[in-house]
Amino acid sequence: MTETENNVTRDHEPRKEMDPAFDAFRRSDDHGRDPNQLFLNPLLLPIITVRFLGAMWFSWLYYLVVLIFGPALSNDSLEVAILPAWREAIIVRSGQVLARMVLFCMGFHRVKRIIVPGYDEEKARHSTIMSNHVSLVDILLMMSVYMPTFVAKEAVRSIPLVGRILTGIQGIFVDRLKTERGNATALVKARQESLAKGERVLPLHLFPEGTTSNGEFMLPFKTGGFVSGNPVQPVIISTMAPHRGSLRTLQCIRSIQSC
Repeated sequence: MTETENNVTRDHEPRKEMDPAFDAFRRSDDHGRDPNQLFLNPLLLPIITVRFLGAMWFSWLYYLVVLIFGPALSNDSLEVAILPAWREAIIVRSGQVLARMVLFCMGFHRVKRIIVPGYDEEKARHSTIMSNHVSLVDILLMMSVYMPTFVAKEAVRSIPLVGRILTGIQGIFVDRLKTERGNATALVKARQESLAKGERVLPLHLFPEGTTSNGEFMLPFKTGGFVSGNPVQPVIISTMAPHRGSLRTLQCIRSIQSC
């Protein structure tokens, strides 16, 4: 492959499959490789169906909770709907419980939260939660523990079920076509400042890596979540027993905390 820039030609060799640059994205599980799964999958179909229907039921149940007790819909990305304390408590607590139920239906039967020494619950409430991104269920996991809000594209607002739920938990919608009111960094910074001031808003959760990995490595961080200079609360998400890779990630997180 040849790259031409400012009349300078550079030759790049195609990266091989085992290039270390892909280590963060290479999965080590054996799902789909076991020949016995070909015989087990048909037998598991009724269980998978029941679990899927259960997950959808709990999702619709939370949708109804948000529809009844949540804020009204708004097209203003900068507006944060502040609910009465009792309605907010219903949104938060029911969200935590039902997110945990959905996780159970998806096969995550146990969620363990490990608090490292020195963790301050009060300070964490006014900090931005940042974690690694292992899979799509990370959002449900964070909802079951912290019940934070997330950043999503403006198009997500119009998705049935998901858009209304995200609106109910004070989601930040980013429209990349509107540079003034849809700037992601400006919206995130405004929410972080609200948290730092102690305003009654839900915690903000960001995935600073910007994409998923296998959980064994840390990818370079996007800078948008650090522009405001407000404190962050690092969190490690792991769906497997600790091993050399996750320990490497833990060391990186601890180095961030000590800065």
